[in-house]
Parts: sequence; C-alpha cells; structure tokens
Amino acid sequence: PNPANSYTTITLNDTLSNFVITIYNQYGILKKTIEVNDATISVEINVEELTTGLYYVILSKEVPLDFKMLSIVRD
Repeated sequence: PNPANSYTTITLNDTLSNFVITIYNQYGILKKTIEVNDATISVEINVEELTTGLYYVILSKEVPLDFKMLSIVRD
C-alpha cells in the first residue's frame, strides 16, 4: 500500500523472474536494490530503513520496465 510504513508490496501484471527493483530518494540517490531471481507476481519490500519522504521505485530487466512513486510515512 502507498503510503508505506514498514513494508510495501509491488504487484506485477505478469509473472516475472530475474529482475531488479531499485529505490531512489527524491534527490535521485540510490537507497535500496533488490534482486529477484525466482519467478513471481509480487515482491514484499521492507522499507523500515527508509526515512519519511517520497521515493521512486524502478523495476528493471536489462532496461527499465516500470516506474512507481512510493511515499514513506512514519508516526
């Protein structure tokens, strides 16, 4: 869900394997990289180490495939 607090789930339209999810902060600084090797339709991401703010989530498989905005909110 967006906004996220501890975890967020990326749901794909189709099953995909061997791809990378990168998360950048609003300034374009890489904050997290997740390599996914197994075939899946969703990936749960732990975002506890990210501070409150807006992030860009990019799913890539040799080239970027999808782009999402993610909002982290801390109480």
